[in-house]
Amino acid sequence: MKKLVFGLTTLLALVLSSCNSASKDNVSNNTASGSEDISSDTSSEEHHSSDDPLGPIPSEDDGWRVSYIDICYRKEYVKINKNFYPIIYYYDEEGNDISSELSDEEKDVTYTSSNESVLRVYNNYRFEPIGLGEAYVTVTTTFKPRSARCLIKVVNDPSSLTKEYRLMNNDDIDTLAPGDVLVFGVSSQGVTATTETSSSDLLSVSSTFSDNKITSMGEGTAEFIVSGSYNKWKLEAELSDGKYKYFAAFNLNRVGFVNKGNIEWEIGVDVDDNKQYVQSHSNVLGWMMYNVDTHKFSMYDSNETEHMKLIQLYRETIIE
Repeated sequence: MKKLVFGLTTLLALVLSSCNSASKDNVSNNTASGSEDISSDTSSEEHHSSDDPLGPIPSEDDGWRVSYIDICYRKEYVKINKNFYPIIYYYDEEGNDISSELSDEEKDVTYTSSNESVLRVYNNYRFEPIGLGEAYVTVTTTFKPRSARCLIKVVNDPSSLTKEYRLMNNDDIDTLAPGDVLVFGVSSQGVTATTETSSSDLLSVSSTFSDNKITSMGEGTAEFIVSGSYNKWKLEAELSDGKYKYFAAFNLNRVGFVNKGNIEWEIGVDVDDNKQYVQSHSNVLGWMMYNVDTHKFSMYDSNETEHMKLIQLYRETIIE
């Protein structure tokens, strides 16, 4: 099997408009190369629902452990002549990442581009944008058929594009997908969470909010890249030294960044209060909240009080 490159620092020039996984039942819809009509093809562009987060479970797989795969990047636009490498995740039927358990044969994949005049595949794992436009990157396992794909947009100058960080509505939670970029904020306090920690709490920085957007981002604000699957999300952020680390909970009241032992997070809406929350998947560490008195973001096993404010989620959006 060709080794996949997992260097996330090489991916900062990428953007995908969608990122999704697919079962073997719809592989034939995703693997065509050449001049696929991507404007009208929506066969595998739907997000997983809360009722069935992984989609249909394959009926029979002869003991093969890969039921779903995802292909993900940070959502950036691709610049012409910028080489990049895809990252893939392997899941079982329950949505658990089983990458470390798989043999080379089970991990063996092929990649295709739907429009090689826009995006070309080299050595079956490296892509080079060569023309303006859009193309799908599709990854397909070779041992047994599973596939997933993402839409790539190639532009001349990504730096000229405008980004907005928009407040997610409660109805938007189920549209979260791998590759999304989130910022934690509390508009009533004018703060966003940073990549810096103190006693394993996340520190805050002043930011400006208006019309459900972050209009001026404080220096050092953490941009969390989403991976994983529904209600088992993983969150990563780039630190000041350029390295990526997982966002993890250490104990009841402490959170921070670690290189290993990352935790899975549930992101949802409280039924009673109809408010967004982020908490550990094990449901024992409470909600991520902002302590007004200490100016820190931490986990608290309590409801919102006068001194503790629930965070708001702001999602990065590209304005074309």
